[in-house]
Amino acid sequence: MAVEAGYRKSKESWLVVLRSLIARGLNCPLLAIADGALGFWSALESLEEFKKTKRQRCWVYKIANALDECSKKLQPAIKSQLNEMMRAPDKETATKIKNNFSKAYEDKYPKMVNCLTKNWSELTNFFDFPAAHWRSIRTSNPIESSFAGVKSRLKSTKGAGSINSAMAMTFKLLKQCESYWLS
Repeated sequence: MAVEAGYRKSKESWLVVLRSLIARGLNCPLLAIADGALGFWSALESLEEFKKTKRQRCWVYKIANALDECSKKLQPAIKSQLNEMMRAPDKETATKIKNNFSKAYEDKYPKMVNCLTKNWSELTNFFDFPAAHWRSIRTSNPIESSFAGVKSRLKSTKGAGSINSAMAMTFKLLKQCESYWLS
């Protein structure tokens, strides 16, 4: 949809991208999906065109961040419980699992529980959409996986030489990914 040069994940860089999309006719999306990238969320907040857009925090990032706050020994069991939450049949069931999880771990791993619960409503917005879409909209991985190839190529070429070369390479690589999305 857009390729723009920017500075990391800054609010200003995201504003350039989002304003470009608006100028080309993007209507208010129903849902925006991202990790904890503060620049992206700040940019959304500052644009009137996105006031009604629901926010979905990425479960994959949330699980990884929560696991960083507990012992390595417990991580497989905790990851299983977090996946059970994410794959619950509805928001109410996910909330019940989260509440039980919080009670079980809040004394020993308060940072982990806080990591999980502080954005709970934004973590569960995907439940408000048709179940057929949940797998795609509860995480930013479908988007992130496309950029993994771009990052890998830029790293292996030790940069693209110039901003214009980097943007051209990024565009071409993403166009190649597009064929997978459409099939």
